[in-house]
Amino acid sequence: MKKLFGRIVNGDMILNRFGTVARGELLELQSTSPNVETYDDEFVIMTDHIHAILWITDVGASHQLARNTTFGLYSNHWGRS
Repeated sequence: MKKLFGRIVNGDMILNRFGTVARGELLELQSTSPNVETYDDEFVIMTDHIHAILWITDVGASHQLARNTTFGLYSNHWGRS
């Protein structure tokens, strides 16, 4: 496993310069993409990958029911009937 974003020291993730850039880009995403929100406690940078929750707030679409193709149900939330 290549350590792209940093290393683990005593159980803590120590970011290298690439990890620091990735963290900064995630936090600044809101300023370049106003319909996306990110929060410091909703992403984690690992040594070789990133887990993040991105909140898409407003895309200008009207509220409509979406067809859930997995179960053939209609829902107004992602996969929830």
